[in-house]
Amino acid sequence: MRLYKLFALTFYVFLLNGCVVHIGEKGYLGNSMDAVFGEIRVAAGLSVGSLSNVNGGISIESGATVDNVDAVNGDISIAENVSVGNVNSVNGNIDISENLTGRRSVESVNGNIVIGRQSIVAHSVTTVNGNIELNGVSVGFDVETLNGDIHIAAGSEISGDIRIKRSRNSNRLFESKHKPTLRIDQGVTLRGNIYLEKGAELKIADPSIAEKVIGLE
Repeated sequence: MRLYKLFALTFYVFLLNGCVVHIGEKGYLGNSMDAVFGEIRVAAGLSVGSLSNVNGGISIESGATVDNVDAVNGDISIAENVSVGNVNSVNGNIDISENLTGRRSVESVNGNIVIGRQSIVAHSVTTVNGNIELNGVSVGFDVETLNGDIHIAAGSEISGDIRIKRSRNSNRLFESKHKPTLRIDQGVTLRGNIYLEKGAELKIADPSIAEKVIGLE
């Protein structure tokens, strides 16, 4: 009986290639799920635990509440009016629609992050080898990319710093050749500073924000 109750708290579902699990249709409500080789879809308006997928994507429909979302080798797609904890992707993009309530951070490795207007991220937005696009988003801490570009659109509010870095290697043949670009539109509020790698391209509409640029060694 104890084993059954423990199993009921978290579902570990190992899927055949190409299969899709629709959470909310088979009694997974309120529980967590780990999947391999497949796709996880959360129906609109549901409240579920943490989601983890390897070699497959995760889609969350409008109005859902999710603890944490992790994907490896798969994209994460989040519709409007969703509440979520951490959102993490390795080798996949993160595409978030409007009115997100992000209770923690949004992070990616080898993938881009796009977040829609009137969204809130309580902590940081960070990428490694990926770009960041924030369209009217409130971020509680830093916005940072390594080997990527950042675009912050009007209506965004960044409480921490903005950081753009480029990876370095002792052998110049293996250094990143990408020239990072920071674009900040008019109507953005930045409470921290801007830390840029040498050689980064700046497109900052507001002179008062441009004054916050601090170069990195």
